[in-house]
Amino acid sequence: MSLIVVGQTLCSLALDHFGILGLPQYAANPARLLGAGLLVLGVMLVRL
Repeated sequence: MSLIVVGQTLCSLALDHFGILGLPQYAANPARLLGAGLLVLGVMLVRL
């Protein structure tokens, strides 16, 4: 379940950054990247 949430978050981050599918562009700033990184780290900690 946690991998699904991380996948959706990373996909959303990419879609927002590049404005794919006609979505408005929002830059992948350090705070958003840090949040995604912490989610990935959390999944890694749970999976180990």
